[in-house]
Amino acid sequence: MNIEACMTQTKPVIAIIAGGPSSEHQVSLLSAYNILQAIDQQKYHPVLLAVDRAGEWHYRADNRLILHPQQADQVKINPDSQTVCLLPDGKAQVFDLDMKKPLFQLTAAFPIIHGPMGEDGNLQGLLNWAGVPFVGPDVLGSAVAMDKAVTKALLDQAGLPVVPYQVVRQGQSLPDWSEITGQLGSPVFIKPCNAGSSIGVSKVKQTPELHPAMKQALKYDQRVLIEQTITGTELECSVWGNDRPQASVVGQVVPRHEFYSYQAKYLDPEGADLLIPASISQSVQQQVQSLAVQAFQALNLTGMARVDFFYQPDTGQLYINELNTLPGFTNISMFPQLCQQTGLSYSQLIDELIHLAISYHQDKNSALQHHAQAYSD
Repeated sequence: MNIEACMTQTKPVIAIIAGGPSSEHQVSLLSAYNILQAIDQQKYHPVLLAVDRAGEWHYRADNRLILHPQQADQVKINPDSQTVCLLPDGKAQVFDLDMKKPLFQLTAAFPIIHGPMGEDGNLQGLLNWAGVPFVGPDVLGSAVAMDKAVTKALLDQAGLPVVPYQVVRQGQSLPDWSEITGQLGSPVFIKPCNAGSSIGVSKVKQTPELHPAMKQALKYDQRVLIEQTITGTELECSVWGNDRPQASVVGQVVPRHEFYSYQAKYLDPEGADLLIPASISQSVQQQVQSLAVQAFQALNLTGMARVDFFYQPDTGQLYINELNTLPGFTNISMFPQLCQQTGLSYSQLIDELIHLAISYHQDKNSALQHHAQAYSD
């Protein structure tokens, strides 16, 4: 579709942006493929834009940009594609770098690049400069939710329950194992502060495992979270909305691996049992839904997020584990499944998220115009 065709295009043009340089590259491509299959193509004109690991953006007019989508460990970008970019000129144009001309104009974007550079505010900033409304939180919300330590600090400040933790920076002396267990008990989880999909996460039960786990986590970030292990039920709740966020029914994750790892989440269809609704009382479900919305608002989120919890049935204690602002949209991902069980089909969910993106963009532009007017006055 060229720029002239775009000008006569009656359907909104929606870019599904996937790939990226992070360790979650393949998961992102799988999510994008599933969104492309589910989006209402009678209503929207979807275009795939895939970012390779080196940061180059790719496009094909026929959208055959993702190869091997049925093989999660082999999915990749089709190399036979055009190299494109978004221009930071506010015109929402996709530009062909080889032909040196604009290709088409976007109505909105559905960025589904998981992990650093896609989920942490960087891509959101580019989309703002390009003038493209986009699904998911803006720069601030994306950045704070991506950082596990900042998320915990903000939730704790808001009076919401978080799992006890310590933060260790690269170059800082590692706490003694007895000091860690004295504060957090044993075993503990070691996590990069900025990563998703359980990348770089280890469960440490004894002293010899600590240094290798720290070394593994530090491959992905300069700060590492040491977190208490909570024995209990893993719960997840989808939230969507802007000013008035809504919470889905609550789901339960029963990992068949030692914990809900990257392998269990994305590569092994039998890596976990997902129970929807969760095996909890109505009163606990309502508590989870309330806390999910409060956490969403405490981090200044818009659009969508999946909020993950630990629940201890014996004590009735709930802990917020983390918030994922660009959750997986693969065929086994919890976020769309929870929304479907709440009454939003996959196609309706995508439609709702696009509407939220455009509405938020319009409100933001209105505020910017008021700022500009105030300055000119």
